[in-house]
Amino acid sequence: MEFKVPKHNTPAATLIKNYQNRKSGKVTVSRREIQQRFNGMEWRHQKKILLAFINAGGADREWASRKMFAFWDNSFIPVVKSFWEKYHEMPLSWLILRYFPKDYLKQNLDSLSQGRNYYYLCQRLIDEEDFYLDKNRLYESDIIELFKISKKKVTDEEIADVFFSMIRKICRGEYKSAYMYDWDNDYSSRYGWSILVNIKVRYILSEIEFSLCRKGLADAIHMWNRKIAKEVKESNEYRIIRQMEIQGQNMQPEYLDLTKKYSLKHLGLYDTDKENEPISLLNSRISVPKLDLVSQYRILNNMKIENPAIEKLVNSFNLELLEQVPF
Repeated sequence: MEFKVPKHNTPAATLIKNYQNRKSGKVTVSRREIQQRFNGMEWRHQKKILLAFINAGGADREWASRKMFAFWDNSFIPVVKSFWEKYHEMPLSWLILRYFPKDYLKQNLDSLSQGRNYYYLCQRLIDEEDFYLDKNRLYESDIIELFKISKKKVTDEEIADVFFSMIRKICRGEYKSAYMYDWDNDYSSRYGWSILVNIKVRYILSEIEFSLCRKGLADAIHMWNRKIAKEVKESNEYRIIRQMEIQGQNMQPEYLDLTKKYSLKHLGLYDTDKENEPISLLNSRISVPKLDLVSQYRILNNMKIENPAIEKLVNSFNLELLEQVPF
């Protein structure tokens, strides 16, 4: 039996030479071996490779751009700048946002702030006096992160506005799959049926209390939440939903709609007194939309299926089923 002799690594200098020589017939195999061995090469070879790849075609330039993010050197600035201004490719913009001087970022705000790049632009420029933070272009969690890294003073009112802006969007359905709910733990029993069953809300509240060190504000939010949970449990809607749950139906969507309704009802103006006491609710400033909680059709249909006597009773009245329960 003959054993195959293992292949030895080609010298890095030879690989680079073969890759750059389009007539060598070894461009593809050299590219593959360079990419496989790149992380373990010496810096002098890595630098030559990155410059060779970024001056090549689109796919190789993208590979080099992504590698440069972790293997950066300021000597790359001229070539990255040249290709960015020519192609405006996303991986090149990441290098600029991370490593270029702030003056260059300010000169190219529009082209560098597209999509998600705006958040990373804000990370670099948040403490610049002439930079305007457009909060409408960011998730609330992003704004909280920027508050954490900023050297500027952030007031309780600014943080509260961000938090309750998120609550408003969740309750209005602007955030859906990105904001998950966690019913099966101690939070529902600890906070009642409230918006704090939302995982993202709890995370932001934790950041406010511990990362931003605003325990007074966090305590005020918890008081606001307890008031909502109390009203939810005392409402007629809750009693109806509870009755349906006792019959074995999954009523979590209805519970969630109910918490949204009362959270919206209690979104209002907030203020602090002169001694920096916790922020308190002053008055409601938004209208409460009519909420689709439980349709009559769903209630009656499920009851008829489970109990023929109820079906006979309902049919005897010739009831006209409405689309929604008139709460």
